[in-house]
Amino acid sequence: MFGAIEAGGTKFVCGVGTGPADLRTIQFPTMSPGATIASAIRFLQEESGGELKAVGIGSFGPIDLHRASATFGYITSTPKAGWQNCNLAGAVRDALAVPVGFDTDVDAAALGDAIRDLADNPDVRFTLAQKAQARMGPNGLSSEAFVRRHVDISLEILTIERGLETSAAPDSRRSQQSPPHRAKC
Repeated sequence: MFGAIEAGGTKFVCGVGTGPADLRTIQFPTMSPGATIASAIRFLQEESGGELKAVGIGSFGPIDLHRASATFGYITSTPKAGWQNCNLAGAVRDALAVPVGFDTDVDAAALGDAIRDLADNPDVRFTLAQKAQARMGPNGLSSEAFVRRHVDISLEILTIERGLETSAAPDSRRSQQSPPHRAKC
């Protein structure tokens, strides 16, 4: 069983389940960090019945995504009152004693869309899996790089299927660059 937190500036959406068929969710307003995080943790604990294996968090920002940083998992210099330098990922990890994935709300949504798209279309899934495997190399890819590759490969396939010129396909070097919102604030 897995947990998810969409940490938005105005609302939190939390979910627990093993997949879409048994997903249970709750939504509540974003209040103070202590009250909001406690509500998210309580929901995840109660709904998982102690069977939680991991939690993924997509958060409003700016956030620190640098794993080597002492403030990895923090909401950093946000204008949201009271949330500056809030250790969101650490609070969830410590309370639930499970691994926690942490990313921007935008990238978490992109990853979810990529996974859903792969699950919904078996023909494309096979083609994308083969292409991704060929491009990953021996060292693998981070989740961010995987999503960016998925988008690049999807656009490449659509370009070919629609008979567009290959120059309209995305530049794969873009997937290796960090977006500006990834900088530590």
